[in-house]
Amino acid sequence: MKKDNRKYYAAYEERYKTAHAHGVSWSSDVSTPVVMEVIDKYKISQNQRILEIGCGEGRDSRTVLEHGFQLTATDISKEAIAYCKKIMPEYENNFRILDCLSDALYEKFDFIFSIAVIHMLVLDEDRNGFYQFIRNHLTADGIALICTMGDGEF
Repeated sequence: MKKDNRKYYAAYEERYKTAHAHGVSWSSDVSTPVVMEVIDKYKISQNQRILEIGCGEGRDSRTVLEHGFQLTATDISKEAIAYCKKIMPEYENNFRILDCLSDALYEKFDFIFSIAVIHMLVLDEDRNGFYQFIRNHLTADGIALICTMGDGEF
């Protein structure tokens, strides 16, 4: 994708590369509490399939994986996925590159969550595509959690 023509949400690739080149991470390593709260509230079991859209550097992925859940953590950024695999080598098979606006998975999930991603989809067509991806990949009785920006802790 040419830099000038890429969608706004694709810009994080360069941001991650810049941060990682300087030996720092882009975001906090404190997980978003609502993810585990929803898992607990809706009694999502460890044998159910979970998808994270926009895992970034794995802040929430780490917590879900450490609790023994079957998580597929995705991000459009190759750099972010490589970073997650590097810092969590025991879970490297749980991370994959995915653009939910142009890619599809051949599986359904019981729980899909996305934290601080929706604000990156500034065009209506992109937001509609995001929601359609979730509908297409959620089981009939599945649960979705989509959170906008927080304050860095919540």
